[in-house]
Amino acid sequence: MINTIGPLTGNVVMIILGTLSAEFSVSPSDLLSLIPILTIPNAIIQLFSGALSDVKGRFPVVLSGLFSLCLSMIIAVFSTSLFIFSISSLFWGIGLGLISPCIVALITDLTLDKEKIPKKIANLTVFAQIGSATGPIIVSFIVLISWRLLYVVYALLVAVFICVIIIIPKPPNKPNMESKNNVKFKAVFEDISIEIRRSIVILLMFSAFLFALCFQSALLLTITEITGMVEETTMGVIFFVIGVIGAINANFVGNFMEKKGVKSVLIYGISVLFFIIIYLLLVGDITRPEIFVYALIVIAFSGVVSSTLFPTLSYFSQTLSEERRGTLAGLTKASSFIGMSLIPIFYTPIYESLGITAVYITSIILAVVLAGSITLLYSRAKKHKLDKDLKK
Repeated sequence: MINTIGPLTGNVVMIILGTLSAEFSVSPSDLLSLIPILTIPNAIIQLFSGALSDVKGRFPVVLSGLFSLCLSMIIAVFSTSLFIFSISSLFWGIGLGLISPCIVALITDLTLDKEKIPKKIANLTVFAQIGSATGPIIVSFIVLISWRLLYVVYALLVAVFICVIIIIPKPPNKPNMESKNNVKFKAVFEDISIEIRRSIVILLMFSAFLFALCFQSALLLTITEITGMVEETTMGVIFFVIGVIGAINANFVGNFMEKKGVKSVLIYGISVLFFIIIYLLLVGDITRPEIFVYALIVIAFSGVVSSTLFPTLSYFSQTLSEERRGTLAGLTKASSFIGMSLIPIFYTPIYESLGITAVYITSIILAVVLAGSITLLYSRAKKHKLDKDLKK
């Protein structure tokens, strides 16, 4: 359930873009500055939080992240300017950076049958997509009362999770984890150093980076393009549909990957990615009334891409090194968030000077590179698994 927090709160700014723009007297494009403020600290923290959880244990790191999230919500409630709201985003990014890799690694730790790992990771994605689906609906209705009330509700929800984490019995730490009073932070950096020297890990990180940069950019700037054309409740429904489709697809992907393997899932995800971006490119101006609804339907199916490709990359992160799963989960997710943080820096000049069509063309070029990177990653991972089996 904790895995729903990020998606539950993640799309809030996109839905209340107009409200925050009026509240802080800034343009919607100015609010895009919140993305790097959130994603850069998130990425930096994730570089180390997964490795730290390998050394110290998953639950202490998760608890620290929850406290940071709660502080973020409290700051948001009392924000009177975009600057103060940016501080809230900073702590939100730190909190999720602490939590996200640990949850992936913890689920894998608790999976005794390693053949079930794809299904378990897909289940995480199902919960994340449920958060993506329900979050916008909650937002679109609560914001009619007050956008600040929204953050009060989220703060209370995070407080409940904090209480649950403190109360529930914890599984014992794995043998390679240090005790609470004997944490050697040098081991954290050693684990990271070991992994980033492996070419297959570099491929994994590069693929996660490209996925965020090419796919998330197309989705984000498309939403920016239609901001003001639809009501916030309608925007909430759009994100709800994206989440529902993503949850259904993640469940399908988990079962399919378990039975048929990774290759078919990768082909499926990449094909849908190209279809969506090419369709948006051919349509051009999606704000035209005659094609607006059809464009929204295609956008809704973006949930298929996010619930197919990233869970597959997460699966690789959990099978390339049993001793440093947290480290690899952190490196993978950090790479993705670095890609997201570069979207405003990389794409905003393209968008403002050449328009949304140029954004889609750039995304297609990056998608081609992504397809090549993932193909090479799959080949290397397959050889890696074969080599491990031969050594047994």
